[in-house]
Amino acid sequence: MPETMVGGQYTREHDAADPDQGLAELMSGQVRGARPAFGVYRPGAEKGGLLAVTGVYGKIRDPSAALRELIRLLDRRDGDPVINIGPKTITPAGSDEPLQCRVVSRAIPVTNTRSLDMTCTWADSSTVTHVTQGLPPSTHPNPNERDLNAFAARVNQIRDEVRDS
Repeated sequence: MPETMVGGQYTREHDAADPDQGLAELMSGQVRGARPAFGVYRPGAEKGGLLAVTGVYGKIRDPSAALRELIRLLDRRDGDPVINIGPKTITPAGSDEPLQCRVVSRAIPVTNTRSLDMTCTWADSSTVTHVTQGLPPSTHPNPNERDLNAFAARVNQIRDEVRDS
């Protein structure tokens, strides 16, 4: 994972957890030679919550199936979040590769609260990745106020920076 992303707008947090080897093992039916990747990034001047990038590199057998499997595994791990908006297929301007994006709320057991997160996921021949960014609901209570198109444009930049080539 790079130290910064989106032209330095996000800086990597080095005290975040290591990549989840278990996720790579669970994705091994979809990804040959699966290698996990994970990074948490703090926004700079831009307002917003932490940005997390979770994925698996390797030879993707069927990108569509791998994308569905990654979302299913992450949703199960996150306690089956409530889908507020989506999934929507968004192809950002200047790209011919779609992203699957949604707004979800999920329980945070440690604080007994809920978060409201924007997520976009993609898969190609060598990478299947999920990007999420959230704010506490008290800061942004209405899911419909989330601009998924703007988030997808940002994730499109991230995709180019983290893609395994």
